[in-house]
Amino acid sequence: ALAVDQSPNVMIEEEHNVTLYCSQKGTSYSGMYWYRQLPGQHLELIVYYYYDTESMEKKFEGRFSSERKDSSLYLTVRELKSADSAVYFCAKQEAHCYFPPQLQQIFKRLFEEILFVESLTCLLGISGCGQELHVSQTPLILWNNTGESVSIHCEHQGGISYNAMYWFRQLPGERIQLIVYSVVGIDPDFGELSTKKYDVKKTEAQKGSFTVKNLEPGDSVTYFCA
Repeated sequence: ALAVDQSPNVMIEEEHNVTLYCSQKGTSYSGMYWYRQLPGQHLELIVYYYYDTESMEKKFEGRFSSERKDSSLYLTVRELKSADSAVYFCAKQEAHCYFPPQLQQIFKRLFEEILFVESLTCLLGISGCGQELHVSQTPLILWNNTGESVSIHCEHQGGISYNAMYWFRQLPGERIQLIVYSVVGIDPDFGELSTKKYDVKKTEAQKGSFTVKNLEPGDSVTYFCA
């Protein structure tokens, strides 16, 4: 299976240092990432590696450092603070050339190759970094009756050149799955999933909506766009 091994849950006292590790299983992909998610907040990219080339996000420079050794990636956090308590996880991706991480999150369909190792419970959207390509998703939480349909709306601030939009879902305990890829003026690509269950609208470069039809108990999962 295409997966990664990652450090188990750890509890470290404040002001101490901690190093987390991530190792690819069965692959030697060129792209590796460390992310974190603070409670109730969006997914954040910490650092991205293209082979041995590091790209650390500015807000993490200083106390955070990383090192890649072959197919393993290490993340060190120094002088721990209570605010560092979060879900940390890594991902891998086969990248054939270098693109800034914020473009990969929004523009590259290769995202579906990224393999996540931890289940996130409140993943509501992905915020781009570097150029502040923020993604907002509404409503944050939906409660509807079985048999009804429900729509989620997504908007980004990346400009009209970012006309591709992705909708994902994550079933409890499973990795993130791409549902549909859409571009203005082109029929959406649902892959193996049925259009009888899902619908997507993309009439503007910066906006889109996603609909789940005929709700069932199994539809109670995390949905998000990028």
